Amino acid sequence: MVDFTYPKRMYRVTITPEMVNSRIEAQHLTVYTAMFNNEGYYEEAEDAEISINETTGAITVEFSKPIFSRFMKLHCHFNELDSQGNSVNTLDSFMVSGSDAVEAIALVGGRNEFYIYDDKGNRSKKTIMSDGFDMTDYVYYADSDLIKTDGNYYYNYDANGNMIEKGTLFNESSSDVVNPDPEEPLFLSSDSSYEYTRYDYDLKNRLQAVYRYNAETETLEEVASYTYDIDGYRIAKTGNSGTIHYIFDLSGKVLEEVKGDEVTSYVFIKERHLARIAGEETLFYGTDHLNSTLLITDAEGNEVWNADVTPFGDYARGSDEEYTVKYTGKDRDEDTGLYYFNARWYDAEAGRFINEDPIRDGLNWYSYCSNNPINFVDPTGLLDVTPDSYATFNDLDDTLTMATDAAGYSSSFEYCLL
Repeated sequence: MVDFTYPKRMYRVTITPEMVNSRIEAQHLTVYTAMFNNEGYYEEAEDAEISINETTGAITVEFSKPIFSRFMKLHCHFNELDSQGNSVNTLDSFMVSGSDAVEAIALVGGRNEFYIYDDKGNRSKKTIMSDGFDMTDYVYYADSDLIKTDGNYYYNYDANGNMIEKGTLFNESSSDVVNPDPEEPLFLSSDSSYEYTRYDYDLKNRLQAVYRYNAETETLEEVASYTYDIDGYRIAKTGNSGTIHYIFDLSGKVLEEVKGDEVTSYVFIKERHLARIAGEETLFYGTDHLNSTLLITDAEGNEVWNADVTPFGDYARGSDEEYTVKYTGKDRDEDTGLYYFNARWYDAEAGRFINEDPIRDGLNWYSYCSNNPINFVDPTGLLDVTPDSYATFNDLDDTLTMATDAAGYSSSFEYCLL
């Protein structure tokens, strides 16, 4: 039995014995694989091709398609008995020793994600298997849906349920994220590994500014600030690269970004990104079924950029940094790592919004798309809909009216969402 430590997409496995045994033949071997090393879990790998090196005696198992498995067994049909109980074949033991005896080739370009949730839809565990094995456990404040820690960061919230602090140190006595105040004796300002982010909100619970601690200067620096119009749309952002102004259409899509004298325009087909026009350059978007950008081509159809993105958007990798993934068509703020979803901001790493649903719909006011990001999108930050239906918001008047009333937006905001 071979244990690969954790499940992998196995392509080829080679087992080299201590001694060559010429009596083993490939036709006498059967391969079985399983996720768990228990009786009843092993299944025969019918697409496995077995070959044996006559010089070394090494057995190589190659799968026609990579097989996702943790355990593998080779069953040899020697030393078996016939119906009368007579030995059919005999074979000395096939002995291996040391980690070098087994060579396994796995495809590591893939990625597998597993999630566990509590009864209210709060994520309690995340397991990622890619190049390695990464497991995250989530702990929540008592009697709430507010994350206290994910093992890497601690979180703090205001009375309105807005996430206001995120840091790597926590003061259990005060139940608070340690604030980077050089005057505070508990704070180790010389610790360069310490991370701290503060989020400020306006009276309508809209994210107004984000500050991050700089260990080199021992100061809390503003990394981004935002301005909103009367309808609640973010119309300007000031960050590390300057100030950007945004122009929206009536459905909440960004039509133009203006930075100084530079204007970038976006063209849509219904709700899907079609093209990006910046100066004399026109680029075209290729999107998946969720409207996340996975490909950019030029006017001649040549690939300019490509990307991968996971269901929750927490792993979004582009072929270069000049362009960024628009997760479900939404912009990622490179200064904060958050996605702007019009009514509120989304933290892809946590798979949830940083403040509660303005209309308080359902049992969980922070989860994204009811934890089903494969089949649903949330174009406004207010409502889960299927990707092919969210253009038909005229059927959702009652829900949107509740949203605007609860969020405190003007009456015109309702029509901006239609």
